[in-house]
Amino acid sequence: MRLKDARGLSLSEIARRAEIHRTHVSLILRGKRMIQIDTVVKLAGALEAEPGELLTGIAWVPGERGVGGRYVLTRK
Repeated sequence: MRLKDARGLSLSEIARRAEIHRTHVSLILRGKRMIQIDTVVKLAGALEAEPGELLTGIAWVPGERGVGGRYVLTRK
């Protein structure tokens, strides 16, 4: 969302540029969908950013004994 807001782009414009349905983009931005790397690259292109910028501030914390891990936001 930070890149979307920084670029002043609407959800519809990002979806059009990335050639992804607007509803899918919305679900991704709200953390409701897991996405493949090609989608990360498409969204990065639509946002005029490097793919890694979309992952900045997201980390994986493994659960005990490798079970029940979770994603966390390390910064907003």
